[in-house]
Amino acid sequence: MHTFTNMKLFPVITDVTFKAVRKLKDGRKCYLCSSVLYFSEIRKHALVFQGILGGTSEMYFHQYFLAFFSAYQIDFSNENNFLGMIMDFSSAQRNGFLLAYRQYTFGRDDGLKYLKGCYMHWMQSVQRVSSNGNAVPRDERQNFLKLANTIRTTTDKQEFITTRNKIIQRFPILRKWLTWWLNPSISSMIFNYNSSMKTTLKSHISRTSNAIEAYHHVLYGIILEDAPLATSLRQILQTTQSDQRDLIQFYNYGGLRPSYDRKPPKIRTRRLNNYVNDARAPDSTKTLFANKDKTLKKTEKNKACIEELPAVTKADFVSCTDMICILQSDVDPLCNYEETDLEPLKTGDPVIEKEMERFEGSKSTYLQVKRHDL
Repeated sequence: MHTFTNMKLFPVITDVTFKAVRKLKDGRKCYLCSSVLYFSEIRKHALVFQGILGGTSEMYFHQYFLAFFSAYQIDFSNENNFLGMIMDFSSAQRNGFLLAYRQYTFGRDDGLKYLKGCYMHWMQSVQRVSSNGNAVPRDERQNFLKLANTIRTTTDKQEFITTRNKIIQRFPILRKWLTWWLNPSISSMIFNYNSSMKTTLKSHISRTSNAIEAYHHVLYGIILEDAPLATSLRQILQTTQSDQRDLIQFYNYGGLRPSYDRKPPKIRTRRLNNYVNDARAPDSTKTLFANKDKTLKKTEKNKACIEELPAVTKADFVSCTDMICILQSDVDPLCNYEETDLEPLKTGDPVIEKEMERFEGSKSTYLQVKRHDL
């Protein structure tokens, strides 16, 4: 996918899923982190990078993003070379990105300008607290929604401060909620005032992480639940190759393969037990009225790989058709994720075995470097 990507024009969207792969034999939990990018050629988002993580702390996201920067050889000497990244408001993901950026750029600390928060996550949080009658009285709900919109969109310092004070004075229970959103590294990703975000990223039509969440949603319906890690990796790789084949066919034949008799994937919902989301503001009744904040989760390791393909000509502007497709993916993120049936798995498939060898090799290389640093 390397030569097809256009990261100057479209932002990369990244998120982690918690149920795609099961625990290892020694009891350690694995997580699948994925990044997608919009491709004008096939009019949809496609996977560009993926890794199995041994935990969800910033250490693992640091490894993931450092591998991502290195695989694509991103040149940050000019900020126009990389538009940016959209993610949720997880402190582990954000800090992992910033640490990787600082290491990759030999000490630069302006990584926040490349990060954009998911607008849908912000609006869901606003809707949750505004629907809580104990926090926002029903007759004040519309006023609160107007204030929430103002504090996000204003660029004027005095208006921002006035709006913040009004929210705290009228809705004192929301002080904890608003304080969370006003954390500088979080507010920079979603609020216009005093944001470090690049102007081109801030004004870009892409503003939600719906595309990557739709990819994970479809993935749940394709891969076998509680399958061994090796089996899950084979199925994930086969799914990834579908978009790559579409791109190859587009450049070889000038179009995409027909979608006759495609079967919609069977979607399975997978629930998480005892998980605390650090990407979510304290917007539930339990957290709004709690005396103390409860905290995060446990952790451990790993990383990912990418293959190169022939050079192609990349667009230098976002077309109207692209804008429509991106907006459609925000409203109906599953609209472009109708997959063909996967090919049957083959025992000892050399392609899979090669990927597994590279996976293990990357792991051992990282451990050697880590020991050397220590």
